[in-house]
Amino acid sequence: ESKTLKGFGKVQFNNGFWINSIPLFIGGRSDGIGTPAVKGDDGKYADKIKFIDKDLHDQVEKLIIQKYNEQ
Repeated sequence: ESKTLKGFGKVQFNNGFWINSIPLFIGGRSDGIGTPAVKGDDGKYADKIKFIDKDLHDQVEKLIIQKYNEQ
């Protein structure tokens, strides 16, 4: 079952920086976030950010899903 793009999240970190356009996917096997990406001249997409720390990824994902569910 495929996931459906439901919207985009924005996360601010300690007034130091923010990440915009984090895609939120709902449906399929599990809900989750993607990463902002840009389409290159070759037609392939490249991530603009990468979560190196899985715990940070999970925290951001949890917050975005919580906000989505509050609507």
